[in-house]
Amino acid sequence: MMGVVGIASSGELLGHNENVSLQQSLMKLGCRSQVVDWQNPEVNWASFDCVIVRTTWNYSWHLEEFLAWAKRVSQVTKLFNTYETLLWNSTKTYLRELEEEGISVVPTVWAEKGSRTVLSEVMSTKGWNRVIVKPTVSAGSRNTHRIPSDCSTEQDFSNLVAERDMMVQPYIDAVESRGELSLLFFGGKHSHTFWKIPKPGDFRAHPKYGGTFTYEPNTPPEAMAMAHRILAAANRILIKKYSLSPLLSPQLTFYARIDFLVIPNNNADMSSPSSSCSSSSSSSFALSELEVCEPNFYSEQYPPCADNVASALLSIMGHSGP
Repeated sequence: MMGVVGIASSGELLGHNENVSLQQSLMKLGCRSQVVDWQNPEVNWASFDCVIVRTTWNYSWHLEEFLAWAKRVSQVTKLFNTYETLLWNSTKTYLRELEEEGISVVPTVWAEKGSRTVLSEVMSTKGWNRVIVKPTVSAGSRNTHRIPSDCSTEQDFSNLVAERDMMVQPYIDAVESRGELSLLFFGGKHSHTFWKIPKPGDFRAHPKYGGTFTYEPNTPPEAMAMAHRILAAANRILIKKYSLSPLLSPQLTFYARIDFLVIPNNNADMSSPSSSCSSSSSSSFALSELEVCEPNFYSEQYPPCADNVASALLSIMGHSGP
């Protein structure tokens, strides 16, 4: 008999649809759950059969505290995803490790804190007219900037690098029209796919900047195949990096959101989300983010999502429902 599932959230988001819908789906399967604030010191995490990290969306402001919390929880119950996964995924340098595993990622120059990285030199060397700069630890597009070729914000970039590790990537024009393609996986199985599209004139697809989500019923085969390669590579990295048992693989990336940028080749027409991206001659996919820390599942936009999460969670816990 399955006990109680802990759903970790931040205090202001306890009633968020992502949490409520999951609770309802678990209940339908005969499983009790409780949404709890990860920063609440009164919570007895050992009382849960497992804890799933959900809307802990303030974690990047409290990274050391969050990782210490995850380590404590992992020592008293099953944590999804694992502490090691959260530790690895909380810093965007994981993209470099995935690239070393043969995964195509958006080209990136890494600027370490305190380094003398000159933005104009990076852009000139790489032949990038416009770039995106962002911290290696961030969420929700916070401190993410689009920089034009005149480098008028060189001093601003220097100030950022003086305080934190940064990353520089070429600006992909097609992001304004196509946005990002996001694939959601639970228990290793694909659940649903969305386009995340910025509002006109912007490049950030996050809803707080006016971005919108469009359900994609026909996931491009190339994106699906690449997503499976990414999950396999992530598991290999985690097992080797933290000396983990391969038996932990299902728990390492139990939930995952894989965000791709569609990069047009030559004269491909990328003017709308409905244009074809299935042909390698017209476009290619590059990994933008692998979100295995606390991704938005888009449960509200795709109602079956919560049922998929609940079923996969109970399956991995060895409970098939009532």
